[in-house]
Amino acid sequence: MSKTTLDALDAAVRAHLADENPGQYVTGWALTTATTTESDDATDYDTECPAAQPAHVTLGLLDIGKTLVLDTRGGTDG
Repeated sequence: MSKTTLDALDAAVRAHLADENPGQYVTGWALTTATTTESDDATDYDTECPAAQPAHVTLGLLDIGKTLVLDTRGGTDG
């Protein structure tokens, strides 16, 4: 991802969360994506996060994100 795009994504995440959670500020974020093409059966995955964010922060966010998704859906069968 280009620095310009990553900076725009960072600004958008921060603006959105400031709007949704007044008085709170973002200490880290991670975005995971899945992409494919119409002619390909394969899926590519990618993760983006702020360039200066430590790996342990990104891994922790991805782990808690997985837990939140499973809890929201009622477990692995949801």
